[in-house]
Amino acid sequence: MPHKRKLAAAEEALRLSEERLRVALKQEVTERKRLEGEILRILETERRRIGQELHDGICQHLAGIELKCQSLALNLEKKAKRQAAQAEQIALQVREAIGQTRSLARGLSAFILDADGCVSALKELAANTGKMFRVQCQFQTGGRVSISDSTVATHLYRIAQEAVANALRHGKASAVVISLDNTGGETVLAVTDNGTGLASPVQAGSGMGLRSMQYRAGMIGATLRVQAPAEGGTRILCVLQNPRSRPPK
Repeated sequence: MPHKRKLAAAEEALRLSEERLRVALKQEVTERKRLEGEILRILETERRRIGQELHDGICQHLAGIELKCQSLALNLEKKAKRQAAQAEQIALQVREAIGQTRSLARGLSAFILDADGCVSALKELAANTGKMFRVQCQFQTGGRVSISDSTVATHLYRIAQEAVANALRHGKASAVVISLDNTGGETVLAVTDNGTGLASPVQAGSGMGLRSMQYRAGMIGATLRVQAPAEGGTRILCVLQNPRSRPPK
């Protein structure tokens, strides 16, 4: 009997230890997710701050320079037409710089608030990318995409933004396609480029850009995959199971 009691006590101690370990691991995972979420929130706040400063500070300063150049061109019109044309050309270039800076500001401070906002923001991302970097960048969708959660929409937009940046910066792509669709109970975001592609599978998990995208996907319960299409280039796939099709927990 003493032996049985000792064995039962040991089993109970082991059970309690396992339970404490499970609780500790659960708390650690919860805390890690909380910290990741806090980091992303800080990042979004900083993005919006920089975007606001670009819009309210640099854009206004450039607008003042443009006005001075136009005034100089008018003053030179009668005395020196060649110099007047040069001043007008400078004003035009400043105006283009203002447009690019405003596009950057919108991209940094974008915060999607409704279901249609994600589609509109991705369209603008494609258009601005094409203009600023002189590449082909298109947005495609098979129909109406409904994203009711603004946090989910924002993370999807940021994933697309990072994927496009990676395609241009690392892949040296000249053409990028962004697509967003609802198919088979899933919302699928894809960014496909015609760049240099991945030299090895190791690259799929490296780089701050890809880690950031993976974190964002994890925050909204989505999966992120990096693919190498047969025709070349790289495809980033973010697949989110829609709420109604998710199995009960």
